[in-house]
Amino acid sequence: MPKLLIIDDEEPIRTLVAATLESEGHTTQSAESAEEGLTALKEFHPDVIISDIRMDGMSGFEFLEEVRKDPATADIPFIFITGVGGKENYRHGMELGADDFLEKPFTKGQLVASVKARLRLKQIQRELGEKKLQDLRSSISQALPHEFRTPLNAVLAFSKILRDDDEITPEEIRKFSGMIHSAGEKLHRLVENYLLYAQVEVAAADERVHAELRQAVTERAEKVIGSSAHDIAEEYGRAKECVVRLQPVNCRIAHDHLAKIVRELIDNAMKFSSPGTPVAIDGAKEGDKYRLRVSDKGTGMAPDQIRNIDVFQQFDRKKLEQKGAGFGLGIVKRLTEIYGGALTVESSPGKGTTANLTLIIASEG
Repeated sequence: MPKLLIIDDEEPIRTLVAATLESEGHTTQSAESAEEGLTALKEFHPDVIISDIRMDGMSGFEFLEEVRKDPATADIPFIFITGVGGKENYRHGMELGADDFLEKPFTKGQLVASVKARLRLKQIQRELGEKKLQDLRSSISQALPHEFRTPLNAVLAFSKILRDDDEITPEEIRKFSGMIHSAGEKLHRLVENYLLYAQVEVAAADERVHAELRQAVTERAEKVIGSSAHDIAEEYGRAKECVVRLQPVNCRIAHDHLAKIVRELIDNAMKFSSPGTPVAIDGAKEGDKYRLRVSDKGTGMAPDQIRNIDVFQQFDRKKLEQKGAGFGLGIVKRLTEIYGGALTVESSPGKGTTANLTLIIASEG
């Protein structure tokens, strides 16, 4: 049964609102001041808050600010009932996070409809959140075992040979040691990616952290991009195939996050294109944006695969499972969005892929 908290310094209004909503099957609790309402919040845990604006002591606006500051109450739907109309009051209330306004005198139907709409919207948001969480859990449960199992199996298998084979040659020792090292690097990168994903999600949910990140600036970003691209191309033995054309720029993004984005984009381009084919990295200023394009002539992606780019989404697992497709692009997408940018992908199977990255330019002064 939905619980509704009613705050108004006029007793007749509190009584009328409570009686109206209780007749609809809701449970109510009333408070005659915002200060009393803050206490009731902690004990009553309402599903919707209904509050007057002008009250002695703390105003309804100040009360709403306190509600939105606390993570435990920040998402509770909030309806103002007020005798003070005017666009400025409405605008101020909406900026603080109000969900609806009912101007006195309001009808029973208006009150019931407003509460019903807020409860319905909250239910939809809860269902969407639960579905997203369920999908994420499912994706993680499918992705994690495979992602870690492949390189871990290599570590265990080759280390066992080194331990148990008494006739192994020095050349074989070097070969198997290299394979173990390579598998260990893959495991390390996977762990780093999962940790980074967790950090990004925390930043996205915390407005203060989010705002701090957006103040970060990488000066001479083209050097970071070029250096990261060169490092990945060297790892694939394809440095000569990596064509870099970049305009100088300062970008509003942290240095390490920019390097991570570029490494993932180049890694995907190298991973899914054949040796001997070019991988082009182009960066140019367009107004207050910096457009970075990474193009290859590889296997490409189908339209539905592009639409479903996400951190734990992987494509054609049976065909490409040894390469771990999908995870890197999801990381790039989330990181870029944190900094106010965007990632789009143009591709077609068998013809190659172009990743288009948009970053915000930082002023040079």
